[in-house]
Amino acid sequence: MPRVPRPARQARRRTAGALVIAGLLLAQACSPGNDSDPDATDPASYTLTPRWDNIDPGLPLAYDTDSHTVLAWAETNGRDSLRQIAAYDVRTGKRKWANAPKGWDVNVDFVVGDRMSAEALIIQSNYNEQPPAVAALRLDDGKVLWQLPTPGRHSKTAVAADVVVMEWSDTTLRAVDAADGRTRWKTEVEAGCRANEIAADEDLIVVDVVCEKKRRIESLDPQTGKPRWQHAVPPESGFTSGNVAVNGAAVSFIDRERLQILDRSGKVVLDEPYRNVTGPRIAATSDVAVAAYHDKDGKPTLTAVDLQDGKTRWSLPLDASALVLSGALLYAVGRPAAPLPQLGLYAISLATGHAAHSRTSLVGEAAYDTLVAVDQGMVVSYEFVGPVQHIYGHRLDAPTGEVGFAGGAPADAWPDSCSLLQTDELAAMASGAAYEARPRQTSVLDVILPRPALCRYEPPTIEAPVVTAAVAWVGTDEAQSTDLMKRLRMRFAAKRVPVLGDEAIHVVHFGEPHPTIEIYFRVGRCIGSVSLLKDDAAAFKLARLAAPRLCRSAGS
Repeated sequence: MPRVPRPARQARRRTAGALVIAGLLLAQACSPGNDSDPDATDPASYTLTPRWDNIDPGLPLAYDTDSHTVLAWAETNGRDSLRQIAAYDVRTGKRKWANAPKGWDVNVDFVVGDRMSAEALIIQSNYNEQPPAVAALRLDDGKVLWQLPTPGRHSKTAVAADVVVMEWSDTTLRAVDAADGRTRWKTEVEAGCRANEIAADEDLIVVDVVCEKKRRIESLDPQTGKPRWQHAVPPESGFTSGNVAVNGAAVSFIDRERLQILDRSGKVVLDEPYRNVTGPRIAATSDVAVAAYHDKDGKPTLTAVDLQDGKTRWSLPLDASALVLSGALLYAVGRPAAPLPQLGLYAISLATGHAAHSRTSLVGEAAYDTLVAVDQGMVVSYEFVGPVQHIYGHRLDAPTGEVGFAGGAPADAWPDSCSLLQTDELAAMASGAAYEARPRQTSVLDVILPRPALCRYEPPTIEAPVVTAAVAWVGTDEAQSTDLMKRLRMRFAAKRVPVLGDEAIHVVHFGEPHPTIEIYFRVGRCIGSVSLLKDDAAAFKLARLAAPRLCRSAGS
């Protein structure tokens, strides 16, 4: 298995007015099959056509828009060898160059956030094997521009447009010129305090300063290191690593229960309670910040905030796992509302929140899978499957036929989930308890199914279990649904269930006080599911009743 660091939180265009992404990499706006259009404003649905697959290229770290290049952390000669930086052309997937300082095993663990200056990628040596050091590789050809010894094995480093800021000690920060490595300035934090985290992008540098009884986010001038502004945060904030980030003109701070976004002047523009289901993802331009997070009730939210007036532009109920800014559009990969398990690629207007959906399986379930870039009509993504890494290129093409619901069959072909089980069947299972079927409306953003895809069967007492039956997917054909079942097995590490529809899997969702048992079953192009708490035998029994009814109605 390859040694995998934390994924890059962001990357930059080398041109002025860069758009920066947290957790992902930058892209230009694009139209299907043509060069990128930076003025594109209307979201559209696409067919994603495979163009190339680069096997074991390394983990993507950054994306350079000007040269259409993905920069990856890769082995020099097969797995478990020394690491170097490799550059790949997103249009073809072919390698352009690979390099590392002489004798280095390249490391990137402590180069936090954005790793690109205007002209170079900033890297570190492997602190476990070699003297600690930092170096710059030129983006065009990988040439080593400079390298500099550092005092500590775990020195955090942040990269702005033309300076690299390093944690020289707990109390000292040192900035060097990104072009030649010469010292620009040094600064000391307040006596009795320490620099806990540093983050930077373009001309914005911030430090998380932690003292005994106080804590603050402090912005520093990139040219002089002098303070610009300060923002007080609770000293007891629970996260002490990765809790501060800079994306474009936005600063984000995360503690146990709150997400805050500040503009470049230190003014708070978003202050929301959130639940740490997955870490928030932030994308920002000079005008707008977009945050993907789970609210205090655990509901997924994608919210855009205007950085000029601090007002919310729009908010969508989307569980987004990847964000890429592209001109006037945001591309997001995420899951629609339950019970639909199929990921989608959403093109969203930054101005209005209007969205278009494209079916995709680009982003898998592994921790480091990510969307890399959208450039010149090409979507670039990374996937880590077992010991093998892939960087894929898919072309954005106009759909050749009708765009179905969530990228599957047309909405009229989806059956009613409340027809899968009858209330008297549940009553017989639960000693005569009178169940009531409650249909749940299912939508993908602003598109609503005419029949419910989720039906919740509720008993009159807490002694009997709540049961859900769902139409999880109706594919355009059987092959599409078969592929989705394969991905569900991988996602949940699920066991196959024999003699139930065309195929079925048994999934256990662990929770308190009891796990939830869910049986997915496929019949032709339809996928259904039945779930309830802890009772395997009951789940199998109900699934056997539901499976023969799954594709009977609505022309499925």
